[in-house]
Amino acid sequence: MLDHGIHHGEDEANDVSTLHTSEATNLLEDIPGEIFLHIASFLDDIADILALRMTCSATYQLTHDKALFLSFLRFQKRFLPLPPSCTDEAIVALSLQEVERLVVSAHRIDRTWLLPRPPPLSPNLLPKFSIERGFHGADGGGAKTILGMEVFLERWLLCVYQERLVELWDLHPEGILPGSSETDANGHIQTVCCMSAQLKGAGPYSSSSTCLNDDNDSLILAVTSNEGCLFLRIQLPIPSVNGTAVEAGIEIIVVLPMPTPMLLVRALYPPGNLAIISHSNSFILLNWGTSERWEVDTSNPDEEELWNGIIGAKFLSARHILCIKVHCIELCTLPALPSRSKTTQRDTIQQEARIRAHVVTYTLPRTTFRGGSFSAPHTLSQPDPSPTEWSTTRMSISFLAFDIIRGLFHYRVSVDLPCPPMSPPPSCISKEAPAPPHMAVYLVAAHHMAVPAGASASSHSGSMRVPRSGLTPGSRGFVTSCVLGQTGRRGVWVERRRGSVRRGIVGFATARDALEEDGLNERATNGTQQAGQIGATGGTDERDSDPNWWENGVEPGIDGRTVYEINSYDLRDDITHCAFAEATGRIVLGTRNGRIQVLR
Repeated sequence: MLDHGIHHGEDEANDVSTLHTSEATNLLEDIPGEIFLHIASFLDDIADILALRMTCSATYQLTHDKALFLSFLRFQKRFLPLPPSCTDEAIVALSLQEVERLVVSAHRIDRTWLLPRPPPLSPNLLPKFSIERGFHGADGGGAKTILGMEVFLERWLLCVYQERLVELWDLHPEGILPGSSETDANGHIQTVCCMSAQLKGAGPYSSSSTCLNDDNDSLILAVTSNEGCLFLRIQLPIPSVNGTAVEAGIEIIVVLPMPTPMLLVRALYPPGNLAIISHSNSFILLNWGTSERWEVDTSNPDEEELWNGIIGAKFLSARHILCIKVHCIELCTLPALPSRSKTTQRDTIQQEARIRAHVVTYTLPRTTFRGGSFSAPHTLSQPDPSPTEWSTTRMSISFLAFDIIRGLFHYRVSVDLPCPPMSPPPSCISKEAPAPPHMAVYLVAAHHMAVPAGASASSHSGSMRVPRSGLTPGSRGFVTSCVLGQTGRRGVWVERRRGSVRRGIVGFATARDALEEDGLNERATNGTQQAGQIGATGGTDERDSDPNWWENGVEPGIDGRTVYEINSYDLRDDITHCAFAEATGRIVLGTRNGRIQVLR
């Protein structure tokens, strides 16, 4: 009798549930399609749309709407890195299936790219194309030393080796939209080597730098050696507008002699054919189009004797360069470069000129940076150019920099750059001076490796021997390599565990509001400017520029997730380089002996 009552109650509950479901379905069917899509656009998760699609045939049809998924895609572009081909004009031309697949793929990658990954796979070493136009074909044998490794357009991996070898790989032969590549029968990931070129010459390469050209169809590569600075153009195998196949190729642009072989190439700027080569704390500006060379004077008479060399540089414009130094961050503004006579031949090197740069400095006296990685510059506001008045362009850029002892630091830099009038009258030029550049530096997050000895000693009884560095060693070890995505929203670093042979590959995602202008204003520390004879040098007080993070704990930590760990018993298998496709989440590792490994 009791069992009969229980079953009877369950039947009534099921009937009520079915009745409510049918009523809800009828209500959904009665809602006009425009109102339903407007309500659905307020959902934050694409998984809710896919779940709503399964409720009834009416919602199934309504959720197959291109405008709905375009709104989700525009929402994702605010917070998630997407392939560079997803411009506003390009996504409108996509079909409903392509837009939906792109939205779902971005959502899936955002949820899964920080999860633990299977062991890395080595790509197939057989090249797809043999480049023999004036170069020796590479046989791929023997140990190699990687100088530079970078992913472009989420697809093309360029590796430059010290042994004068250049390789171009296609990480997604079937296109980026599927998001993953299968492996062949031998367990190799289907990453195609599009080009392998052994360049002629004497002596190894000492440094390299690569960037995309303006049309995003080729790469500009600069390498330094005892022969000078060699500029090359690498054609990407991207189908042309008419659909014809284009093979990868490489050609020499120019070879420029250098005053000393100790100079290292730091950054390139294809719109102006400009390159930066540096040694210690000074740098030289090259124009590979006209073969001109300028020595840039950024010295500060008040600077201490502490060595403060350049470890990274990035062009913000043809006249503005952001430099990461060992103990500071500098924004260098170049003067207007004199135009060269068209009658002068390019292969004739003019006498080196010396120019003075206006410098704004943000001092970090407590750090000793050893490496870093930039995101792409992003224009926040750019007013329409005025024919008679100066205007201001606001830009932002992020970078990662690591200190061997302290750890990893994620910074965001906001700059205001003065833009001259298009055609100012002489009276305007004589009366009005350009506003000086302004730079504000924000510490977004940090991953600390050690704690100051004074802070930790207070919690222990007895006397302790304080290390010379003033920091107690932590259990994390130190960072050996790092890379930041083009949008600055995702990054990867390689960390060595202290007291073991384990190497951890750690990924992180920046908080959604961390890179917003308003979210960082409260923690801003702005660099000021001081006039000098050779320009302007800005600086802040040591207490303001580098606060005691171990005392207040205001700055958030980098929420890193270990995606893979490697036991490198042999130093030749140690990871020295890493590259990162930010939108797809694919990580490429380079070992000390030149081997490439891909983490899916």
